[in-house]
Amino acid sequence: MTEKPNKPTLLRVTNSLCAFALLGGILYVLFAGLNFAVMSVLILALVGLTGPVVADGEGLVEVVTGVFEAIVEGITAVFSAIADGISNLFG
Repeated sequence: MTEKPNKPTLLRVTNSLCAFALLGGILYVLFAGLNFAVMSVLILALVGLTGPVVADGEGLVEVVTGVFEAIVEGITAVFSAIADGISNLFG
């Protein structure tokens, strides 16, 4: 398996912000229901996550795995930031 180069900081920040918006939008839909504002946030979050991956992808399988990788990396970054914030409060 080949080593992937580190992604630029701006791309990682965009992935984490879009994943945070996606999670927030999904939670809002679960509790309050659908409306136009939430749907636009969800669509923009998905476009923000998939845009760079589709532009960089070479094949269909690579694009699909890249989208899932971007979503998982973004969600991981959100939860690690929350955990770091809590640990800084008590540490």
